[in-house]
Amino acid sequence: MSLRLQINLLLTALIGIFVSVLVWQQIDSTRRSVREEVEAASRVATQLLTRVTWIYGQSGSQGMQEFLERLGRVRANDIELFDKEGVAIYRSPPSPYKAGRDAPDWFASIVSPPMEPKQIDLPSGRLIVRADPSRATLDGWDDLERLLWIAGAVFVLGNLLAYWLAGRALRPLRKVVDGLREMERGAFHTRLPELPGREAQVMSHAFNAMAQAVEDNVAA
Repeated sequence: MSLRLQINLLLTALIGIFVSVLVWQQIDSTRRSVREEVEAASRVATQLLTRVTWIYGQSGSQGMQEFLERLGRVRANDIELFDKEGVAIYRSPPSPYKAGRDAPDWFASIVSPPMEPKQIDLPSGRLIVRADPSRATLDGWDDLERLLWIAGAVFVLGNLLAYWLAGRALRPLRKVVDGLREMERGAFHTRLPELPGREAQVMSHAFNAMAQAVEDNVAA
């Protein structure tokens, strides 16, 4: 394996580790954000259920249904009202935010906390309130997707740049190798020019001194 390829593989590994850390931090940030959203939704649901008991006591299930229809979508909550036979007589409308889209299941399972639906039993039915973190999860997925695109571009461009820079930095070594091959063929008069870089200059001076010594010995 060439030195250029070894340097490129090393830089590739470092870039890969850096990108992996960024992705993990983004996922962890999304997990915390979704948890906060669910907790906020739970507080809203608790306040709602407190109000629900009073409304039902005043107007029964019909008044409850009318209240929920006027209420509409409650932040990050799905609400269902069932009659005493277990038939759903009301379901909250879906969120219009980024409608028709959802984060992948594997991502949702990572960032979404476990959630238990809240149930309140009514004299002639029951009310179910479920926290819905899907919109917050989708926001996190969109952010992660943008990060992955940027990271992918940086990964590719970084590797190309590193490969080019490594080739440029190692270019003087090719001249040293070519000089050694000329010496092997008996061209003891071969000399290297001043090579760019401190290490390359040291090698060129050492090569020229060696070539001079060999040429002097042959002449003697």
